[in-house]
Amino acid sequence: MQKTAALLMNLCGLTSAYGTLRNHCAPRAVVLMYHRVGPHQDPWSLDPVSAADFERQVRYLSRYHTVITLEQLAGWLRGEMQLPSRAAVITFDDGYKDVFTYAYPVLKKYRTPATVFLPTAYIGGSTLLWWDRVGYAVWKAEAKRLVSQEFGSLSLDSARNKLRSTSLIVGAVRRLPDEEGASAVDKLIEISGARIPVEVATRTMLSWDEVEEMSNNGIEFGAHTHNHRKLAGLSVEETRYEITRSKNEIEERLGKRVTSFAYPYGLPSDFDSASVDIVRESGFQCGVATIRGMVSCGTDAYRLGRVGPGSNLDMFKVSLSGLHADAMSLLSRGS
Repeated sequence: MQKTAALLMNLCGLTSAYGTLRNHCAPRAVVLMYHRVGPHQDPWSLDPVSAADFERQVRYLSRYHTVITLEQLAGWLRGEMQLPSRAAVITFDDGYKDVFTYAYPVLKKYRTPATVFLPTAYIGGSTLLWWDRVGYAVWKAEAKRLVSQEFGSLSLDSARNKLRSTSLIVGAVRRLPDEEGASAVDKLIEISGARIPVEVATRTMLSWDEVEEMSNNGIEFGAHTHNHRKLAGLSVEETRYEITRSKNEIEERLGKRVTSFAYPYGLPSDFDSASVDIVRESGFQCGVATIRGMVSCGTDAYRLGRVGPGSNLDMFKVSLSGLHADAMSLLSRGS
């Protein structure tokens, strides 16, 4: 339904007209948020944007938009530069290896800048992010049913039920405090009987050598905490450690200043004013969230909204126009 609506809006010119009108009223930029790019090799992993779709999106951006860096966007918000017409920023969260394998060659081909946010504890290491550990355990479980105190009875007798169980577990863990969630995930993996080989993490997450190569060829890197912890609810000391440890490690590895930060999970309930203050005090020029929205003059540089790319080129165009973000904002106000 959404794909059909996006197609019709593009065919009748509504998307283009809306984007032009909104930019004429007030300059705006769109910050795009990606996670994974490439083939869906692992059924337990996040759905990626296909490599072909990603190239179509970057090709479209290179023709009809001006892709700038987050540092440039922050400079505009400080009044230090003018915003180019139809400005866009490309970002990737979590440091997955397929960004290097599939997205990076496309970005080089079209000479397009991007920012990759790294949870540094997982880069070049031997551990998957917790939601990938959950997915792996569910798909590799020895039994057809798992029973746990935290998640109840879970059917694993089909691919559909495995997907459903993974979604239920991830949703439940997201609602728990970090320590409780980590404990629940560890227990789940134990009862599943699944053992996660080191090489699974090695082929899933970026290595520091790959980070360095991309950094030497126009890709910026931002901090995403050290352990990908939800900042709301942490002590001031824990929050400062997570933020500055990530920043310092990337700077030491690359010999470059890190100026952008992405809040883990990124919803309003996932970070608070105290964590925003620490990000500002730690020398970052901006912070991005997963709050849906465009960036305009007066937007708080430390609470930048982002939009997803959509599942095809038509939906991508709608995202770029700001039509979807504005519609969702109006609907949320009405509720």
